[in-house]
Amino acid sequence: MGVCTYIVLSLSFHHPFGGYISDRSQHYYILSCFGSIFALVFLLFYIVLPRVFKQYFDNSGWNLTKELSVLLLFYAVCSIANWLCVSYALSPPSDLITRLICILLFSFTFNLVPVIVIILIQAIVYLVEKYEIIRQHPTAEPITVFRCANGKEILLTDILFFYQSGNYQYIHYVSEANIVEEKERRSMKTLLEMMAAYPQFKSCHASYLINTDKIECSVTECGEKKLKLIGYNKKLNVSYKHRHDFDQYLLNNRK
Repeated sequence: MGVCTYIVLSLSFHHPFGGYISDRSQHYYILSCFGSIFALVFLLFYIVLPRVFKQYFDNSGWNLTKELSVLLLFYAVCSIANWLCVSYALSPPSDLITRLICILLFSFTFNLVPVIVIILIQAIVYLVEKYEIIRQHPTAEPITVFRCANGKEILLTDILFFYQSGNYQYIHYVSEANIVEEKERRSMKTLLEMMAAYPQFKSCHASYLINTDKIECSVTECGEKKLKLIGYNKKLNVSYKHRHDFDQYLLNNRK
């Protein structure tokens, strides 16, 4: 919303496409639509597409090349959308090249730059969170317990698995010969960073981080691989995406 307001106000003052010479009374309204165009394109690239193309946008395989590709494509789509809006709002240009350069510059300044700023802010937040995790759990002093947000401590050897549902995690662990769970508000990404120093905890699915020392056996049912954990009746799925890496780990680390 703030970015859209920024675009609308800037257009009202700067008239980047010569809006002041338009003979259409509604040109202010049409130019103000640039903010809406940006919002729609942003939602398409950063909300819709990651849900449709989950494998491509997966965080574990994300890199600088993919980031730049998405930014360039985002810039191209915004430029085309801006061109169509200008073509409808204003009379035919006398200097096509000048208007094209103007559109490209406008799309960079008012569409691409805000996205770059958002990405930089996210990167800074990520680095700050990572620093806090390292500060709280220094790798030089491995922990033997998992400390919950409420102060409760659970022995790592008692944990069976972590299950992610939305913004919440459910820690399933053994306590007095019973399997109980503890609910926490935390992202899976943060948990993976916290547990990176403990290779026995491995992802078998996007929603599961399991203690491989607790695996009783693995079975295949209806073409899907599942894991049976010691003392836990329900079998956990091993997703196709994680299967090869997970099997390789078990092959190299389990007797």
